[in-house]
Amino acid sequence: MRVDRRSILKGLIALPLIGSALNPLVRTAASKGLLAEEIKNSPLIYLSPIGREGAYSRCQAEIWYVEVADLLLVCTNSDSWRARAITLGRTLTQIWVGDVGVWKQGSSKHLALPGFEAEGTPITEQSMINHALEAFGDKYPLQWLLWKGRFKKGLKDGSRVMLGYKPLL
Repeated sequence: MRVDRRSILKGLIALPLIGSALNPLVRTAASKGLLAEEIKNSPLIYLSPIGREGAYSRCQAEIWYVEVADLLLVCTNSDSWRARAITLGRTLTQIWVGDVGVWKQGSSKHLALPGFEAEGTPITEQSMINHALEAFGDKYPLQWLLWKGRFKKGLKDGSRVMLGYKPLL
């Protein structure tokens, strides 16, 4: 095998692609037709708990998210349906990735975005929450100036919860 500058450069260029292919979140979502770049770069996800009969909940909304430890993490009001559904054992969730512009209640534009089913779980480990809060600050730097305090205070007083979503294989 011949090793020269060109082969080394080609190998280095391929490293990010290999890392993305090995990431379970990206690999699982890609198998559902979702591109790794969409997960990595989209400012929003849309999600809906899935009911016992398999229908999407009427609670469908856009939400900020970050990717941490192979999970999509969201911070939401503890009284939201997405949070209550998980505590009631309705953990199956449909997620769409992308941005359809200004969100209006009852909109269905997000249904045309690429999506996948995921299993939701509450995130209570403080180190994971701290890591997620840092990631939110990195992903949404300007908005974070306003929302950082609200997220932290809400997580501390229980008015907000952190939820994690793992794509189903």
